[in-house]
Amino acid sequence: MFKFKGRRLFSILFTLVFVISFTVGCANEGNTTPTSTGSQAPVAPKVVKIGMVTSKTGALQAYGEQTIRGFEMGLDYYTKGLSC
Repeated sequence: MFKFKGRRLFSILFTLVFVISFTVGCANEGNTTPTSTGSQAPVAPKVVKIGMVTSKTGALQAYGEQTIRGFEMGLDYYTKGLSC
């Protein structure tokens, strides 16, 4: 019986942490800044760094190179070829 309560408590806490982190991560910070006249002026978007884990050497090097190239192609497709 005690084991079941521990699992249930863990799952509730995990779900709560996930929901809170998702809510905070998706919060709209606003993409404007106040000007001297009180109106809102647009601000340039923040830089987003993206990382990936893949093999660049060893037995899985060929798969790693394909993964990197595929990721770059997907990023080019998503950004419509804009240089980021």
